[in-house]
Amino acid sequence: MNVMITGHRPHKLPAGTVPYVKLALVDALSDLPDDAELLVGMARGVDMWAVRVAVRLGIPFHAFIPFDGFDSRWPDADRAALRWALSHAASVSVVSSRPSKDAFLSRNGRMAELAHMAIAVWDGRYRSGTAASVRRLEQRDVPITVIPV
Repeated sequence: MNVMITGHRPHKLPAGTVPYVKLALVDALSDLPDDAELLVGMARGVDMWAVRVAVRLGIPFHAFIPFDGFDSRWPDADRAALRWALSHAASVSVVSSRPSKDAFLSRNGRMAELAHMAIAVWDGRYRSGTAASVRRLEQRDVPITVIPV
């Protein structure tokens, strides 16, 4: 069962919600069926926190990279965390050969097309990558567990 992870970057989360989100991800991932495999876009924040939990719980995950070098502007510690995460991935897919906003949307779209269910850390607002993913999942009638922020 493919479970898509989607959520906001840390700087877009309301102040003080990061500890709540991390605990909610532990709870949500702990409750997944034994055959669950995560589909993760490897962004900072929710995606990377979910990967850490998945590795700890022994849940396989598939990394979807928008384009090579998408992390080039990240701080060194975050880039190292990404390398660690990718070394634990069951598979790594690079969605686009060119950097662009569309590459991020294509990455999210590819994961949404493969998902049987999803976990979304979402503030409910209409304009965000997370919101676009939720809409795409809803169009396919994919069950979504929303962790509200």
